[in-house]
This record gives sequence, C-alpha cells and structure tokens, in this order.
Amino acid sequence: DGRLSFTGGLRYTDETSKASVLDADPVWTTRESYDNLSPSVTLAFAPNPNVNLYAKVSTGYNAGSIPVRASTRAAFSIPVGEEKLTAYEVGIKSEWLNRRLRLNAAAYYYDYDDLQVSDFREGSTILTNAGKARIVGFEVELAAVPLPGLTVTANYGYTDFKYREFIVGGVDVADIARPPYAPKHTAGGAIDYVFPAFSFGTL
Repeated sequence: DGRLSFTGGLRYTDETSKASVLDADPVWTTRESYDNLSPSVTLAFAPNPNVNLYAKVSTGYNAGSIPVRASTRAAFSIPVGEEKLTAYEVGIKSEWLNRRLRLNAAAYYYDYDDLQVSDFREGSTILTNAGKARIVGFEVELAAVPLPGLTVTANYGYTDFKYREFIVGGVDVADIARPPYAPKHTAGGAIDYVFPAFSFGTL
C-alpha cells in the first residue's frame, strides 16, 4: 500500500595522498593510499501521512592522512590510518493536532573503528588512531503552535561516548581516556512570534 519503503546506497572511495617537507634536509617524502566501500540501508514505515517511522544502518569512512605539520622525521613517518564508522539509528518524524505539534525523535548507536584523535607522538602533536569507540544517544525535537503566529520549539540530546580501546605507547588507556568536546547533555529552545499584518506592513 505504499506505506513501507526501502532505500539502499553504496559509496566507493579511492584516495591517494603524497606529501613532502621541502625545508628538511634531506627532503621528507611519503605516499599513502586508501580505499573504502560504504553501504547503507533504510527501512521506513508511514502508518499515516503525518507519521514516519524509520530504521537505518549506515557506514562511514574518513580517509587517513599524512602528518605534514610534524616537527620531526619520526612523527612525519607515522601516517594516520582510516577511520571507519557503523551507525545504527531508529526514529520517528511526526506531526499532530492538525500540524500544530511536531515531534521528532531518534536513538542511535555509533561504532567506531580506528577512531582518529590528536596525540603527542615523537615530539609532535599529530593525528593518530585511538582504536575503538562507541557512542550511544538520543535526540528529541518538539515544535508547537499554541496560538496563531506563536511557535515554541525545544530540543534535548543525550550522548554517552566511551572508548573501547585506546592504545598509547603500547598500553590500552581506554578506561581513563576522556573524549574532547562530547557533552552528555545538550538542550535548547526558542519562542517566535509573528505579529499580524499592520496597515503599513508586517512586523
């Protein structure tokens, strides 16, 4: 009946990087190649025109790189490997009360392999592969129009980031490593009002 839909995607990436540090003596030169195949699938179900339920599994890829800002030859010789992500997400997008109320919500689980992070290695701060990490969280967005011209919006998000493996100097420090810029709770809101049209225009 058209209420159930399936979407699939496939992305292939092939990259080659070459870098040289010309002011070094002798010149530092290195070359790295990366390739990746990333599939994704989405299953959606719409019980009515105002409600859409979905489940999605996708994969992501961040190519490796060469530490061109390294200050030592040893650090320059440590290329960062590919970062891979498998993401699982379920959610709902909906409108209620004759479109006066909109509710969107999603829950997700991200599984990172060879997560890229900054680290101090061989006398330089460079990107390196932490190992493994997972992120669990959810987001809720609410928008309501209680009165003509008045719109109230609110959102809340929860994120739980945890390293499952973080190798530094041959030692796994996943239990004590803390991810940067990853607050557990985020929230926001806004109130907008559009005044009725005046004889001289709108306000």
